[in-house]
Amino acid sequence: MKAKLLQIRTSTLLMILILLFTAGWSHGVQAQEPFNCGSAIVQTDKLDYAPGEVALISGSGWMPGETVDLMLFSTNLQAYEHFEMVADAEGNFTGLFYEILEIHLGEEFVLDALGMTSGCEAVWYFTDGNVTFKSSGVPVDLAVTVSYRFRNPTGANNDNNSTIGIDDTEFTIAAKNNTDVNFSYPTPLPYGSETIYSLSSVEISGGTLTSPGEFGYDYKFSTPNAARTVTGSYAVCLEITQQPASQSITYGNNASFSVSADGATSYQWQVSTGSVWGDITGATGSSYSVTKPTVAMSGYSYRVIVNGACGTLISNAASLTVDQLQINVVAENKEKIYGDADPSLTYQFTPAL
Repeated sequence: MKAKLLQIRTSTLLMILILLFTAGWSHGVQAQEPFNCGSAIVQTDKLDYAPGEVALISGSGWMPGETVDLMLFSTNLQAYEHFEMVADAEGNFTGLFYEILEIHLGEEFVLDALGMTSGCEAVWYFTDGNVTFKSSGVPVDLAVTVSYRFRNPTGANNDNNSTIGIDDTEFTIAAKNNTDVNFSYPTPLPYGSETIYSLSSVEISGGTLTSPGEFGYDYKFSTPNAARTVTGSYAVCLEITQQPASQSITYGNNASFSVSADGATSYQWQVSTGSVWGDITGATGSSYSVTKPTVAMSGYSYRVIVNGACGTLISNAASLTVDQLQINVVAENKEKIYGDADPSLTYQFTPAL
């Protein structure tokens, strides 16, 4: 299960308070001089455990020599256990070990500590899962959604008693020990309109990984009786690194559009004269030139379809602007004698067409 921050549902918190009130603390809080409780903490050595592992509980920042009363609440089992530790001269305590059992799979624990002299209180949360899914090689804001199927830790030991779901990495599941977990990482994995990632490898910290898995999944992981991590590693498969830029030219010049892309295997340029895109015959390179476009073509848009081994990307649209060419015309001076025929009119213009 995912490690949680110091939060808990209102209904669960109410249940904890009722149980604590019913059970009663083993000692009443003794009146004493004011003590700064801001540094009092209780914690475990990890946030998540698997059956067979042992959680080490410790604390610091308590009043030296005071008894710290500990209540460990199991939210799924709706049960609590009570412990006492004595803070040393530095206000610390350690050496309290709690064994994680098979029955705890999928459990969310709430550990509440109360200083019996200072009145300080601290809360800590930890969980019991046995397979953690992670991903690497992708941006932190790109969700990697893993689909999975695993046998539940309690109930009938058969495939009908399974949990089927999806979740975004990082997350932890609680599968029955020594049973198979089937899962799939997504691939290809688009990121915006410019990048496609592909799954390059899947690694496990222990156990046996086979591919393909069962029930239509890509992988099968045989879970041992210990916490294990599955990591899906990604690499860029196709990426547009430079988009086509809009072009503004004067009539008589050529316009050129280009794209840069890593992992590209082919290109197809398209043009839109309004709202519909169409392929340009023969425009299959990373660049495309329009030879002396007319003023009437001003406003046309161009884009390119970039194909790669793992998918297809479409570039941003680039616009074409064609300005009119200003021509200067100069008539040449002519003379004639009265009565003669009119001379031919001649002129020169610039720039040359």
